[in-house]
Parts: sequence; structure tokens; C-alpha cells
Amino acid sequence: MGIPSANIGPSGRTTHRNSGFFRCALADILMGKAASRRDADSIVVFSPFGLGALDLAVADFVRKLGLAQGKGMMIESFLP
Repeated sequence: MGIPSANIGPSGRTTHRNSGFFRCALADILMGKAASRRDADSIVVFSPFGLGALDLAVADFVRKLGLAQGKGMMIESFLP
């Protein structure tokens, strides 16, 4: 079995290839369309894949690692 994935369909709802793994989209919880947990014993896992926040976090990590290792080049005209 591969890694389960979810996609946003034309209606804006999450479609799931493996509905046993994904219960709902974060938007469903935030908009009150789904409970955050099935029961008191269940855990909640939020995956930020596909969100710009993940891209920014990875970029920040790579930038800091490069600076710490003395690698990379500052391009002055790129900064505002």
C-alpha cells in the first residue's frame, strides 16, 4: 500500500483515496462540519502538506542550515 493522499475536489471538499486514513479536512473541523475527534481516546493528526506554511518552514530550515555551514550566496537585488 502506498502513502494515502487527499485532494480537494471541484466542490472544495476533500476527496480521499484511502478514506480509512483520512476522516475529514481541516476546513471541515474549523467550519464545524466535523468533530475534531471521533472519541476521547482518538488522536488528531494534521498534515500541512500542500500548504504554503510547510514550504516556508522548509525554506527557513534550509536557509539557516546553509548560513550555519557558510554556504550559499546573498543576492542583494532579490531582497526588498
